[in-house]
Amino acid sequence: MSFFKVFFASVLGFFVSLTLIVLLAIGTIAAIVASVDREQQVDVEAASVLVLDLSKDFPEYRTSEGLRELAGGRASITAREVIAALEEAAGDSRIAGLRIEASGRPGSWAIAEELRRGVESFRSRGKFVIATVGHGGVSEGGYFVASAAESIIAVPGASIEMNGIAAVLPFFTPALDRLGIDAQVVRAGSFKSAVEPFILDSASAETQAMTRELVTSTFSRFRSVVAPARKLSADQLSGILSTRGLMTAHEAQSAGLLDAVLYEDQIDSVLRARTKREADDDIETISIAEYATAALDGETSGPTTDAIALVYAVGEIRAGRSSSGGGVIAGGNILGDETFAEAMKTARESKTVKAVVVRIDSPGGEAGPSEAMWREIRLTAAEKPVIASMGSVAASGGYFMAAACDSIVAEATTVTGSIGVFGLWFTIREFLNETIGVNVQVIRSDSLADMGSMLRAPTALEQAILQRTVDTVYRKFLTIVSEGRGITLAQADSIGQGRVYTGARARELKLVDEIGGLGRAIEMAAARAGLEPDGYRLRVLPRRRSFLESFSEMFDETSVMAMLGWQTDPLAAIRSELDGRTGVQMLGP
Repeated sequence: MSFFKVFFASVLGFFVSLTLIVLLAIGTIAAIVASVDREQQVDVEAASVLVLDLSKDFPEYRTSEGLRELAGGRASITAREVIAALEEAAGDSRIAGLRIEASGRPGSWAIAEELRRGVESFRSRGKFVIATVGHGGVSEGGYFVASAAESIIAVPGASIEMNGIAAVLPFFTPALDRLGIDAQVVRAGSFKSAVEPFILDSASAETQAMTRELVTSTFSRFRSVVAPARKLSADQLSGILSTRGLMTAHEAQSAGLLDAVLYEDQIDSVLRARTKREADDDIETISIAEYATAALDGETSGPTTDAIALVYAVGEIRAGRSSSGGGVIAGGNILGDETFAEAMKTARESKTVKAVVVRIDSPGGEAGPSEAMWREIRLTAAEKPVIASMGSVAASGGYFMAAACDSIVAEATTVTGSIGVFGLWFTIREFLNETIGVNVQVIRSDSLADMGSMLRAPTALEQAILQRTVDTVYRKFLTIVSEGRGITLAQADSIGQGRVYTGARARELKLVDEIGGLGRAIEMAAARAGLEPDGYRLRVLPRRRSFLESFSEMFDETSVMAMLGWQTDPLAAIRSELDGRTGVQMLGP
């Protein structure tokens, strides 16, 4: 026994020492990088061309700073910062115009809408905008943004993919059957597609209809914007989409999708002409991230008194703290109810905050935390104007939150709705017995003691109990939507049932008040609070954690125990994850 004590103490000491060494190294590197950054401040030269590279990642929100920020630099620029930089550059005499490097994807359709709107605003101020397509080619998302430019130029080797969009729905039931794992489901709502991949081998008629509507509505938005921008008729663009698919640069130019096909040096000549430079002069360019570093004052711009709080609600909803890792259905982001509650309380109690915008980018998650966050919004809305701004997705638990706000603003392509509830867990007795050879015996004090167990299917009584619980949560969801949106319970139920909509369709159904981006939501909040357009600053919440705070979380007690292999229950991690698949959330389409 003493041997193991000494052994584990030695291992723990090793990890503690390693942690201290790493922290010391990070501090040293940060100091070096910071000193270099101070010597290389970003300058904006006269007649510069701003460069927006669509292959870069533009996240909604960063929960913590990275090493570069620790060293005094700027991490990946957020979508909000891109729009702010474009707005600032539009009035900056040093910026002559904008080059959009359209190869790559700008993220979701909602982000593409935001970027395109920002480009249109920049161009409306009298500055040139040229979009270029490199050898990486371009598809619909990048082209959607590029179509806001006055001209689109591609290099000869570029390809232009213009063939529509498709939703791919995976189904895991055959694999689960082979493994001996059964999915157990209770749900309220015939359109709750999140559970179908685990209980069916193909989409139900309801899910097919819902998904088809999402796809056609989203692409109808693409056609309605791109066709007039390129001076094409709707029939012409539809013909290109249905017959051409993938085109060379010259074919795309003949079809009217490009204005020119030029080599990179020829594109440089075009930019020189637009910036009034001589043939042998260098072109001064500055990336959107560099410009944001040099020109934006960040979250403290504007008067130091009145403020609008911008509270981010990004990720899969769970109990506890928010984090940038561990999410299954939201790209790794976790939206914790505790973190959100603290942010809303800060905004509510602050005397300088006059209104709140809740930026929601969440497919939902657990029911209890969703309701807890709804409650925090309602408490705040009782004292100050609260506007919801929907990002790429604000569905199920995400919509639950939005229903608490005074008004809801969404993009035309935002995925929203999914007003429904489900419970999902897995039984793995056959997997344990037949696949890996583990036999488990359960001794119960009562027949319901292990209800919801992963070791057996529910009885008819247990199924009824669980269904009653789900139905209760669903009725509460409908009540919240009914009261928040001023519709009857019957109307809420008819547009609920777990069905998902685009923002444009949601507006027709009174689930959304206005189509627009984050900027529009902020304008509405300012107007409700009686603030002048330039008479407030933004206060972004929750406060982003420092790099060292995030780093220290890697070495908390739980993490260290996991690294050392101190796990008393070998199935605990699996059980925690699979048993947690209960709530108001949307996994698909």
